[in-house]
Amino acid sequence: MRGLIDRRPRAPAAPALVASVALSLLACGCRPTLPPVEGPLVELFHYEGRPNEKPVIPGLQLETLVRFEPKLPAYRLRRLRFLLGQPGRIVFHIYRALPGGGPGPLIAEIERRYGPELVSSAEPGDLRWVVEELARVRLEGGAFFLGISAPERGADPRLWGTNADCGAVFERELDGSIGRFRHTPVVRIEIEPRPRVEPPVKGKGKARPARPAR
Repeated sequence: MRGLIDRRPRAPAAPALVASVALSLLACGCRPTLPPVEGPLVELFHYEGRPNEKPVIPGLQLETLVRFEPKLPAYRLRRLRFLLGQPGRIVFHIYRALPGGGPGPLIAEIERRYGPELVSSAEPGDLRWVVEELARVRLEGGAFFLGISAPERGADPRLWGTNADCGAVFERELDGSIGRFRHTPVVRIEIEPRPRVEPPVKGKGKARPARPAR
């Protein structure tokens, strides 16, 4: 389902659904049934205020990295939402975060061409939230990074952003290091909090939910 735009007014915490599309996962050729939503959802984002700029999206080697660190014992990813500023092909990567704080293993990739019908303006009455489903991503806890890049030379796709430095957005450098990026893309990650599950004790059967601390 692409290009279906819901123009009904929404509260800022519940953005409008634009396009629901399938996720391409690494090392998985199957199509499992999506797990049902079992509880309330939480949205993670770093930007503040209205979108006021469209920063250049770098190529794959210099991708923009947005770090998210849910303060939850466990969760599942549900959706990615973003505001498209200019059409074109964009690649989104999801990485586990390393203990040292940087991006680690790549666990999911979305590569898609987003057409002009999905482009949003910065006006509150014309915010067209583009949505990618993330329910099949195998990530159930800890911090993670969202990578954003433009793979085609000569193209100029862009996301809306703000010119505020939130401290959680970075960019890969040519030498392989990670540097601060002083712009914040308008992206949201929707997650479903889950109970933490203790690993099974040898000889004690299946894993069980963790007991709350007293």
